Amino acid sequence: MKNYIIAASICLTAGVTAFATPLAPAYDTFGPLTGATFGGTGNPTDPVAIRNITDGNNSITLGLAAQQRYFNPPLTSANGTYFATSGQNNGLGSSSFQGATWNFDFYFDATGGDYTYKLSYGTDASALVTIDPAAIGDNGATPNKGGQNSENLLFPSFGNLSSFQLNTLAFDPNATGTYIFELAAYNRAGDQVGSSDVINVSVRSVPDVSSTAGLLGLGLIGLGLVQFRRNRFASAK
Repeated sequence: MKNYIIAASICLTAGVTAFATPLAPAYDTFGPLTGATFGGTGNPTDPVAIRNITDGNNSITLGLAAQQRYFNPPLTSANGTYFATSGQNNGLGSSSFQGATWNFDFYFDATGGDYTYKLSYGTDASALVTIDPAAIGDNGATPNKGGQNSENLLFPSFGNLSSFQLNTLAFDPNATGTYIFELAAYNRAGDQVGSSDVINVSVRSVPDVSSTAGLLGLGLIGLGLVQFRRNRFASAK
């Protein structure tokens, strides 16, 4: 019985987490990315999860990051994982798109060769949605004519109607969870070149003081019951 009470208090305090197949962040460096703007001025470019790939005489650079959308709370980060808040808004006003409070950013560039790229995302590594990031119509340029952008999972499409990369992920901006983003490069034969670049975005709700206090109180009640049972058994001996 004691174990059940303790487990219940932990669940009440921490909340219930859905289980999915995870994918750990993977990159070469986690810091500033030279040449990155993510498609616009003022976008933060540090830290970025950067993957550097050498393929013969060619060098490939992949970058993934996340940031707040417009005036929403800034994201924190550590070791390839970004921490965001749940929710959605218009950002700049009623004339702008509804979006989650956070964006994801991508960057791909190669000094030579003929490469294609795949951007995958989702909450389960065994069932990620994959798109061609080069097909997004409003991409920004990179030093070697690659592509970069900042996007939002709540947008119905990435880019414009000519590219129309449909977002097929059942995305709820108010839900909490961990979102996986993976970017990989492929040669003309269709083989992946080097290792992929991977980040996670951990979305959590903003703590409510009254709710937190209530949950803490329930946890303390559970611990009090445990202590009561201990004292009762001790006096019975």
